Amino acid sequence: MSEQLTIGEFRVFRDHLQEACGLYFAEDKYSWVARVVAARISELGIGCFSEYQRILTSSAGSRDELATLAVLLTVGETCFFRNRDHWRALAECVLPWILQRNAGTGHRRIRIWSAGCSTGEEAYTAGIVVSRSIPDLARWSIEIIATDRSPAAIAAAERAVYTEHSFRGVPADIKAEYFEKVDAGRYRPRADIRDMVRFQEMNLLDRTAMDRMCDVDVIFCRNVLIYFEAPDVERAMASFHRSLRSAWLPVPGSR
Repeated sequence: MSEQLTIGEFRVFRDHLQEACGLYFAEDKYSWVARVVAARISELGIGCFSEYQRILTSSAGSRDELATLAVLLTVGETCFFRNRDHWRALAECVLPWILQRNAGTGHRRIRIWSAGCSTGEEAYTAGIVVSRSIPDLARWSIEIIATDRSPAAIAAAERAVYTEHSFRGVPADIKAEYFEKVDAGRYRPRADIRDMVRFQEMNLLDRTAMDRMCDVDVIFCRNVLIYFEAPDVERAMASFHRSLRSAWLPVPGSR
């Protein structure tokens, strides 16, 4: 595109993106957004922003194009066992507490939600941690729900084939035990780990979709809400709160 996205066009684009996707970009992101939009317009062979805006607001092609933009404008960088302290906390603190509480009530199901799962590394990591942390795993029903608004990310997560780049920082013994080699330099999680995870498209600002999530024990939502404006963060957090399991009985022996 020969012309630069004007600040006025940026504001129109930003407001539409926020309304359609929940993503918000302040004006200090103008240069970054302008470059991404310009590259996308050039890739599509469109002459100007106004033509591109018509695509975004058309009933026919807007959904797919908005999904593509969401990927281009957000950081999809992820890897297995990213932020190791989070996974240590899940294994050493959260899961033991859930196991004791659930077993005490005869409720042997654990539901984990990876909200904004990108290409699936987080969800499969949760499966590995659960597998390593529960000695009598066969007696438990484990469900890991992984959601993302990007169809491309969900498709990649369901393929579950990863390169060495996704394993940076992963101990060699975990990689050897929980992953199968597909071909040179590509691996996939073991079948039993894949079977724990269910992927689906979801917009975290879609109240109807969010309200279908219920009785969840653990929610991971990382590097997602940074793209939301404060009121939308509050809406998403309220939905997460409603999704968490609420009818807890006391842990046996506790007061």
